[in-house]
Amino acid sequence: MRSAKAMVLASLVAGPALAQVPSPPPGWPGAAAGAEGIPCAVRPSRIVTLAAPMDGIIERVEVRPGQKVHAGDLVAIFDTSLGRAEEALAEARATDRSALDLARTRVAALETKVGRLEQALERRAVSQADVDAARLERDTALGEVARAEADLVRAGLELDRARVALARAEVHAPVDGIVAEGVIDPGEAPGPNQPIATLSVTEPLRIEAYVPTALVPSVLEADAPTVRIAGIEHAVTLDYASAMADISSRTISIFFTLSDPTVLPGLDCVLTSPVRKENP
Repeated sequence: MRSAKAMVLASLVAGPALAQVPSPPPGWPGAAAGAEGIPCAVRPSRIVTLAAPMDGIIERVEVRPGQKVHAGDLVAIFDTSLGRAEEALAEARATDRSALDLARTRVAALETKVGRLEQALERRAVSQADVDAARLERDTALGEVARAEADLVRAGLELDRARVALARAEVHAPVDGIVAEGVIDPGEAPGPNQPIATLSVTEPLRIEAYVPTALVPSVLEADAPTVRIAGIEHAVTLDYASAMADISSRTISIFFTLSDPTVLPGLDCVLTSPVRKENP
């Protein structure tokens, strides 16, 4: 006994909609190939644009168009001469404890002074005003210690920021992919809308088939869809169908995925299954 799915497929195959695939309009991907089937196109699954993480001039570019890269590979390096100078200056400030040591030494001296004046006050050798003035001077020195400690903390944060800026000078690939055209050149200063490079993610590839609306149910129900690319059949996996049809061509884009390192994006293809040839 056939399953419900098989019955649906049988009814669709028997119908006139699947008997002959309409010829694709001129200009469609695969239309010039003259191959029977539904025209489709091979595309990257994602396009990743590497934006400039900082202002500056590109010192070195490590990739070229068409090169395969892996996540973490170095793509380009900004000139870091100014960044290294700023890091050295920030490190000098973060390690300079002279102001703090001086402030603490002054506090220790004033503590001794206040103690002596308090003893002298008990003997009525000095006035209360002298003691109060010494205490005020000591408290002011304590504030200078706190300020010197805060300055060291800020200097440490500035050093961290300088080191982060230096780390951002190296642009790494965030994903595996193929470097597309338009790689920036050494000596250029990328503008706000100019990418360092563009990566095409090809694992997996995305196949977009332009399916006539009458054939959509059969394509979605196919158990083993295949496409022909450069004369070679490839098994593909159904991904999703577009939510809207193209009114002018009366088609719906249905997307598949293909994992094959020998296939490059940009090629035309033909969805050959479940489309069948018309009986003579």
